[in-house]
Amino acid sequence: MGKRVAVRYMVMQGIKAGISGFYEDAYNSKHCAEPNKPYDDTGKNNFCHTIGDELDELAQLVGFKKRDDFAKDRGNSAWLNDYGEQLSEHVKKVLETTGLDWIVNGEQVHFYSPPGEFVLWPKSKSQTKLS
Repeated sequence: MGKRVAVRYMVMQGIKAGISGFYEDAYNSKHCAEPNKPYDDTGKNNFCHTIGDELDELAQLVGFKKRDDFAKDRGNSAWLNDYGEQLSEHVKKVLETTGLDWIVNGEQVHFYSPPGEFVLWPKSKSQTKLS
């Protein structure tokens, strides 16, 4: 099964680029849960769990659509926020029930969320209770 990591938020730094990651704390985290992998964003070293097609693989793993299929179904360019919101809902269901296994830098990781603690994307700064 590998390392078990409790997470409470999914950050989507770049849906078009397939960049996303999990945070252990929905409100105080500044970095993705470990293990993670680096990506370069305008000269800054940042960390994530998916890059490129890995976001589509994650979406399918939780029973959701690939980005291209979702965009095609929408028929317009204003699909990114809706995709992120709906993907977050699917991820929440899986994390709070069975959890999901993901390979990060060759290491098997079991991500899960304690029931009722996962905050849906995008969280607002004024949100005071967990979803």
